[in-house]
Amino acid sequence: EKAYACPVLNGFGLFQDNVMETPESIDARKGTVMAASDPFILDLGEVKEAAGFFYEPMTDGKNGCIITYRLESSKDGKSWSTIYEDKMFDNIVNNPIRQEVSFAESVQARYLRLTPLRTSQEGSYAYRNIGIM
Repeated sequence: EKAYACPVLNGFGLFQDNVMETPESIDARKGTVMAASDPFILDLGEVKEAAGFFYEPMTDGKNGCIITYRLESSKDGKSWSTIYEDKMFDNIVNNPIRQEVSFAESVQARYLRLTPLRTSQEGSYAYRNIGIM
């Protein structure tokens, strides 16, 4: 109730933790760590229409997260079309929450390949969930 000095704030942060799961969430391996050189290939099981995708890093950003990436789609897993060549998840290091990216136009694909170009931790990145919207 009493203080000898006025409090001083050195920093302030506001974070949103989105824990809502969706039916489009494909990967069941929560909290997976990957080598930074390894792309993540999402197999949808069949050709589906995707209006976008989401990447959810570990809530605490542990084991690194993807900062910039290339995203490609494929119907057969052999021939790939680039959706984004060098795209960035804004402020993901300071606020490691689910990142949703809408495509300019819907994509018909069975596979999505997410290739990290830069990660917050050298040598690895982690994800809690990756899926389509």
